[in-house]
Amino acid sequence: MKTMFVKTLSALMIGLFIISCEKDKDTLKDAQKYFKQKKYEKALKIYLDYIDSDAAAARVGAGWCYLRLSDYENADTMFTESAKDSLADGLAGWSFTAWGLSQFDKAIARAYLVINKQTDFKMSLDTLVNTRQLIWIQAASYYQWGYYDESVERIQRIDPSFNPNMADPDIGNIILAKLEQLGNGQWTKMLLTRKR
Repeated sequence: MKTMFVKTLSALMIGLFIISCEKDKDTLKDAQKYFKQKKYEKALKIYLDYIDSDAAAARVGAGWCYLRLSDYENADTMFTESAKDSLADGLAGWSFTAWGLSQFDKAIARAYLVINKQTDFKMSLDTLVNTRQLIWIQAASYYQWGYYDESVERIQRIDPSFNPNMADPDIGNIILAKLEQLGNGQWTKMLLTRKR
């Protein structure tokens, strides 16, 4: 009888220990909360912990954390692995990552994947990342390639009133100024440092 009591008590204690350990483990919701608080390193650690159990969401989250930390190579790895899942957030990140790596053809094509899939795209982790920003990435990519006509066409999707004289000898700077006006934060700074 005493042995049965000890075994039952031991099993109960082990069970309570396991449950308490699981409660201490951060969840994907915690990672999302940290991401929204701009605590990207903290969020990244949690996302990486979930790669084996919730691969699609974890890879996309980790990719965006790497992207926000300007680690484009690791972001590209995460987004490449998540591409087969065809999640719009992952494909959008893949486009931004390609642009960060100066792979402008890929940035343009990947942005189209998202825009064609979801014309009113808004990223779940950050609604400021949306269709407009993807079009901006395309316009900036065409600009950096020197394809000014295509860049202007994409800019006009954001601002239909933009109608520069394409024969103006200063057209590159005119387009750059418009991209700077339309862009925001990290992406605009990168564009200005890469100025053609």
